[in-house]
Amino acid sequence: CEQPPDVDFGNVISGEKLQYVESDTVQYGCNPGYTLGGSQWIKCNGRNWTPPPTCLEAGKKCGRSPVVANGDITTFAQKEYTSGSFVEYTCQKLYSLRGQNKSFCDNGNWTEIPVCEGAKMLWKKCKTMAILCIPTAIKFSVKFFTRICLKKKQVLRIRNKILCNGKFGPMLNEAEQIEGRCGPPPSIQNGDIISERLPVYSAGSSVEYKCQRFHGMTGSTTITCRLGKWTAPPVCSVSEAARKCGRPPAIINGDIKILPQKEYESGSRVEYRCQSFHRMRGSAFVSCESGQWTDPPVCLEPCTIIPEDMEKNNIHLKWTWKTKLYLESGDFAEFECKNEYVREPTSSAFRVQCMEGKLAYPKCK
Repeated sequence: CEQPPDVDFGNVISGEKLQYVESDTVQYGCNPGYTLGGSQWIKCNGRNWTPPPTCLEAGKKCGRSPVVANGDITTFAQKEYTSGSFVEYTCQKLYSLRGQNKSFCDNGNWTEIPVCEGAKMLWKKCKTMAILCIPTAIKFSVKFFTRICLKKKQVLRIRNKILCNGKFGPMLNEAEQIEGRCGPPPSIQNGDIISERLPVYSAGSSVEYKCQRFHGMTGSTTITCRLGKWTAPPVCSVSEAARKCGRPPAIINGDIKILPQKEYESGSRVEYRCQSFHRMRGSAFVSCESGQWTDPPVCLEPCTIIPEDMEKNNIHLKWTWKTKLYLESGDFAEFECKNEYVREPTSSAFRVQCMEGKLAYPKCK
């Protein structure tokens, strides 16, 4: 199958893959203020996905969006917002954003808003550091500092504006690092970066990784920008414990052909069977794939034709003299009126299909 389809006001919340094969499933979730319509799971059936859910607007409206100190709203401001809508924030000059840049209206309440704060320099201490304070006439008592960090015989210079009151105050977001910057950190298979993504990282900056479900990490959870290069990223691989499956899922009106085990290795499969007259929908076999069972089959209810129902509707079976008959779901039965009776004008068809335990009897008068 191709990549899972997009859902308006929602997204895939299970681990995404580069390639999907038959029986693969993905899970959807909705943005705050929206509820899920339909199944949260879709399945790859050969080349196509089963229909995805929809995210429907739900809940109360919100009033004006909250104000963020030292920040501005970049979206169009309104007096009232529908549940599920959002506003987007940006910080003013010399401030950096902490948290998500969006706040959603969720059933009359706004989700957590971001904070605009003086940016902290992600700068590790060096063994040798010289600090030079040059008093200058700058408004708000701001003075210039120059830090010179000697590390591995390479001079890294950073120039910042900070509040000068005899101590180091919070550094503001106006830093220029001349050497040692890194580009975006490397992506890893079966894992994600959970730190804020930036186009450029200063020397000493770190980012953190997290492995996807059922995967264990080898190596450090964080990598660091050192002299223009990132340290080695971790590796996420399926753990041995996660590869195994527990007991196969139970099904209604059916069971497993052999006695189930407590635990199964990845790649194992078991076969199901349905009770008498119950037709199976889906494959009789399920497989253990990296800790999860594929979807089990469903045993469909049969229909039971009994004399009392036929007597009540003045009919009998056309091609057999049996007084009781079992039909598998999907099979047909044909009726006719008893002697001296005729079909009612509003009667359903005399050839009737069993639909998962339900049968519409024709009527005669």
